[in-house]
Amino acid sequence: MDNQSNQAYMDDHTLLAEMLRTEKRVLRHARIANLISLVLVVVLLGSLLAVVLRVGGMAKQAQEALKNFDTFVETAEQAQDTLEDMDSFIRNANRLLTDNMDELTEAVGKLNSLDIDTLNQAIQNLYNVITPLANFFGQFR
Repeated sequence: MDNQSNQAYMDDHTLLAEMLRTEKRVLRHARIANLISLVLVVVLLGSLLAVVLRVGGMAKQAQEALKNFDTFVETAEQAQDTLEDMDSFIRNANRLLTDNMDELTEAVGKLNSLDIDTLNQAIQNLYNVITPLANFFGQFR
């Protein structure tokens, strides 16, 4: 019986040793799987952080683009106001010219009707009269 008991003990001992080796292998594989999982989580978090930073940068650029667009719109509105003011000025100038066209035509006609030769002769006659008077009064200085 001692032999049978020893045989059973060996079988139990071998079985326990095999179980221990299997447990050590399972533990090693679990640790490797945990390490791989940890590396994957770190890589995933790093990728997520990079994406968030890029999206933040894109959001900032989009904000700047919107500010620039707002500035462009304001400038365009100012340009439109200036053009409207210029248009109003031109209309008023045209209206003024149209309203005063008859007076301008009459004034140009009067200027054309002036006899320049007669005017020059009158100026020469006035000069001839005033020159002796100026000489006379110049002696009393």
